[in-house]
Amino acid sequence: MSEFIPLYNEDDVRFELLFPEELCCNCGKRGMLRVIEQDTRFTRFYGSVGSELILLFYLPFCETCAETATRRPKTFFHRTLQTLLVFAMTATTFLGIGVVWDVRQLVENVMWVSLGITFVLMGRFIISQRPRGNQSSYFQPVRIAFARNDRIGGKVSELKLKITNDAYRNRFCELNRAAIKDGALEVT
Repeated sequence: MSEFIPLYNEDDVRFELLFPEELCCNCGKRGMLRVIEQDTRFTRFYGSVGSELILLFYLPFCETCAETATRRPKTFFHRTLQTLLVFAMTATTFLGIGVVWDVRQLVENVMWVSLGITFVLMGRFIISQRPRGNQSSYFQPVRIAFARNDRIGGKVSELKLKITNDAYRNRFCELNRAAIKDGALEVT
């Protein structure tokens, strides 16, 4: 049977969350599980500044999925920054090679060569981050999709979680039926 697993600080949230402990939250495997503290974050941006909510979820993982507890999902901004850095590095490298070895065609086409290599490298990198085996996610399987804090006191009054494993999500919804019914919790 599942027990109450506290969030970051029991005073920071207005409702309790119950997490199933009988199956892996990523692949759904039963047995041989260990509970791992998952540092789960939600960042809300206000123009050029942001506010971050950090909740610690204690989730069951099998040995194969344990490493996913620490992998935060990459945002569009993060992927864009990675792509721009790879492009800048390849362009600088090929421009340097073209100048040093006096390869005029390489210097003239450095942008196209760098774009092609960046496309291939980033494609391979993103493909390598797909779930393996029965995993539902390469990244953290339980994520905060939305959070609303009270204006006074800052307690979490509304929470939307994204759970990637169907079986775990269904069991989680069963255990937290009251919070879902009250509208304080939404699960996708």
